[in-house]
Amino acid sequence: MSLKKKESTKSTKTSKIDPTKVESNKESVIDSLKINEDKEIIDKELKEKYKEIKEKNKEIKEKNKEIKEQDKEIKEIKDKELKDKDKEIKDKDKDKEIKEKNKELIKDKEIIKDKEIIEKDKESDKESDEELKQSKEENEEKIEEIVLKTKPLLKQPQKPILNPIDFNITYINQNIQAQNQISNEDFHSALDLYKEILKLTKDNKKDLKSVETLINIGVCYYYLGNFLASIKTLNDAYNVILKQFNEDNSKVVNYFIS
Repeated sequence: MSLKKKESTKSTKTSKIDPTKVESNKESVIDSLKINEDKEIIDKELKEKYKEIKEKNKEIKEKNKEIKEQDKEIKEIKDKELKDKDKEIKDKDKDKEIKEKNKELIKDKEIIKDKEIIEKDKESDKESDEELKQSKEENEEKIEEIVLKTKPLLKQPQKPILNPIDFNITYINQNIQAQNQISNEDFHSALDLYKEILKLTKDNKKDLKSVETLINIGVCYYYLGNFLASIKTLNDAYNVILKQFNEDNSKVVNYFIS
């Protein structure tokens, strides 16, 4: 026992603290403390950054929400505009259809009116033809009476009042005067002149010239509004020319055309 005790005391005396080890331990502790401090700083910075990112994400979400709402509003406005445009187009199409239908109705009315006018004209033409026919028959009867009465006089040929040159000069001058009156729309004066020309042509037995003059008289009566006198005068012209061409209607037609 004593030996052991001695040995232990001896060993304790010989074991001393190593200063290098102590220093190194100290440095390690300091490093660990530094690491912990840096870690805390980094953790704090990370937390702040995370917080910032979170805030930014929140802002982004809010902006996205605003953008979605704006898109929704824009879509609604565009949809409304499109609907309004479609409505306008439909209204225009309806107006166009209505206008087309109105045009068709007006056209149909005009056609009906034209048909009525044509029917009335046909009736009036029929009445005029009947009146002309009756007048023609009456004139033919009168002409026959006059021919019968004047047959003895016709046997002795009479000399013209004027020679052909004087007749033509007088006839042309009076016609020019009458045409001037017509140009001035003085149909009364023109009618008086044509009546004088008619007497001149009859006195000189110029039947074709008489026909031309009767036609001009008929025209004057027409413009003066005396339609019955106009029809009667034109009918007289027809009868004279018909007699001149020996009842040959084709020659009469050719004469009037020429």
